[in-house]
Amino acid sequence: MVLTSFRTRMGWIAILANTHALIGMTLPRASRRAALDELRAEFHCDPPLDENAITRRTRQKLDRYFDGQPTRFDDLTCDDSRATDFQRRVWQLTRAIPYGATRTYQDIARAAGRPNAARAIGQCMAKNPLPIIIPCHRVVGSAGDLRGFGGGLPMKRALLKMEGAL
Repeated sequence: MVLTSFRTRMGWIAILANTHALIGMTLPRASRRAALDELRAEFHCDPPLDENAITRRTRQKLDRYFDGQPTRFDDLTCDDSRATDFQRRVWQLTRAIPYGATRTYQDIARAAGRPNAARAIGQCMAKNPLPIIIPCHRVVGSAGDLRGFGGGLPMKRALLKMEGAL
């Protein structure tokens, strides 16, 4: 495993990856140290600070994304070995939400075959290890209102504005 960090126009991001897939990522943070410490704590590890092919490709895509260019991340491999089957399904559906679009928690619940599980969808979003790659910021309340987000509602609003969804 390697841990990489870099600065975007919205703040510092850290990425954790092995040679096969992305494992974890932070939303933009105020400092490099905050981003790195967050991933170390969340995944209980202290891998070397380095890059590999996975982190380089992810960084290139995120640089384009934060420059305001419509970017797709569906070709990046994500390690979902820590996820439940339900989380995998929800995250797969979330990854399919196009740049600049939103879906409601209810939309995702219906698509997952659990129409009464909107709250469970929210719990899946809260456990998302790869924000932006699995774009949970694109999931909104039933009236289009912004609901809980690990990076805070101002960050969710900024990401959706950048994508033209607000």
